[in-house]
Amino acid sequence: MNVTSARSPRDGGNRTTGMVYTGIGTVLVILIAAITFTAAQSPPPAIAEIAPSAVQQIKDAPSEQSSDLGEGEGGSGGDGGSTTTTLAPGAATTLPPGAATTVPESIIERPRVRRCIGSPPRQIEDPQSPPCVPYFEGDNGGATSRGVTKTSITVKVPDMAAATKPLEAFLNKRFEFYGRQLKLETIVTGGTCDFVKAGAAGVAESKSFAALSVLKQENCFMEELARLKVVGISDDPVLTTAELQKLHPYIWYYPQTFDEILTGLGQWACARFAGANARFAEGPNIKTGQPMSLSKRKFGLIVQPYATGHPLDTSPLDRALSACGEPAPPKFVYPDNDLIGQNASRNAAIKMQSEGVTSVLCMCGSFSNLLLPGAASSQGYNPEWLVTSYNHNDSNINMKTFWPDAGQRANVMGLSVRSRQWTFADTPLMWAIKEGDPSFDEERDQAVIYEGQWKKFYRMLLVLASGIQLAGPNLTPETFAQGLQKAQFPNPVTGLEAGKVGFNGGSHAMTKDSVETFWSESAPGPYRDGPGTICYVDGGARRVAGRYPKGDGPFFALACDGGFQRAPNPTG
Repeated sequence: MNVTSARSPRDGGNRTTGMVYTGIGTVLVILIAAITFTAAQSPPPAIAEIAPSAVQQIKDAPSEQSSDLGEGEGGSGGDGGSTTTTLAPGAATTLPPGAATTVPESIIERPRVRRCIGSPPRQIEDPQSPPCVPYFEGDNGGATSRGVTKTSITVKVPDMAAATKPLEAFLNKRFEFYGRQLKLETIVTGGTCDFVKAGAAGVAESKSFAALSVLKQENCFMEELARLKVVGISDDPVLTTAELQKLHPYIWYYPQTFDEILTGLGQWACARFAGANARFAEGPNIKTGQPMSLSKRKFGLIVQPYATGHPLDTSPLDRALSACGEPAPPKFVYPDNDLIGQNASRNAAIKMQSEGVTSVLCMCGSFSNLLLPGAASSQGYNPEWLVTSYNHNDSNINMKTFWPDAGQRANVMGLSVRSRQWTFADTPLMWAIKEGDPSFDEERDQAVIYEGQWKKFYRMLLVLASGIQLAGPNLTPETFAQGLQKAQFPNPVTGLEAGKVGFNGGSHAMTKDSVETFWSESAPGPYRDGPGTICYVDGGARRVAGRYPKGDGPFFALACDGGFQRAPNPTG
């Protein structure tokens, strides 16, 4: 029976029948009002235009039911139209005297969303979560794209051991995949450019919808995926904005693009360091004969490519520096025949020292970092090192593993576009793993596994899950792209200082701002791995390029905010 189907006398219906329906309707109005008073309903969030407004009729009492959209598996929502209320069978309800004690289930339904968090509602607790979408029930279109069936979405990922299954379970539980389950299958990583291209071909032949970064020869893998029309997700900023646009709709980044990072680095150098003495450098300036700490800063650039055969355009840095009157810096780029850097590292240090460079803008890779600081120390050269998120120079494990010279490490300052480090308990990664596998014990996992690889893995999965959810049931690379670029990510302010994200304006890179850092050799880190950690300036405040404060006062002068303390209000 449906109350909206009763015909009134004005419609030519039977007056007695109308009175009966009116009586039932009166009881229902009272009943619904009583329930609504204790469980206020909220409209659903706005989502990308292509996302569906489907509903599911709830037959059983949802778990963790709450009156507040954003708390519990059964939070209510809708498509913005009229909404009625579902009575869960067996639910205790106080009825007015004389009211019917049972109501047919067919009378009342309500739209439902998966568990939403905060206002505006987002899909999961992570502050970088996509917006929440309506719960889907219906025909998803079946095999809408390669790697997509009516029940599954196949994705190739690096082998992350114990993290993979919990994260897969978490995503399938908390994201809306429109009747499908995400299937994460391992792919072999690393090797030469030809090796990873063959791996990309294997991904396509295995009928996978997408693949995550393979860590080595990054541009070779991603460009080949795009050529084969497979979606690729990366956490390594090698390609430029223009290159990603040419590869549309296939390749997506969690951090900023290579040129965006270079532009930010140049603008940061202008604001914080240009025109003043290099007071954090040590030793003599062999070009002027003065101590470097008393010399006006001179910038130099060292670049280690991720892969062979892919020249890196550093002109965005030159343009950013020229805006504050700084000349194009002397450059040293590791050659393709010495990417590991055994000879190149010594030559790079010699070039920077002989040019009188006091402050090295280091777009350096892991192996150059492993050898470069030692090469500099052997020459008595201790400049300021200005690093970025390029090749993960914004993580403790990389700093401790690939910057073994403590004397050089003590002069490192950075600009990170990734979310800052916190203790295990305050990371969206650990929240997701623990929800996907409640028996998981983070105490047994080493920091090198967790912080060096799993966090990167989680960030790429966040981009992937966001795109699938925002694409709607008709999942293709094109709808994946449309969903990401049309959606408004909530970006709540929380104590995590995670950073603002989104793909608006045709962007293919998720992160929109950055945080300033410096290294402390003595402060404790957040991962129970002893002293030495990245410290965050101004409480981890995030800033977009061009909005950096003036002057180098905060670096090394403040108590270290290293994320070893609990984050205040982590989810907002």
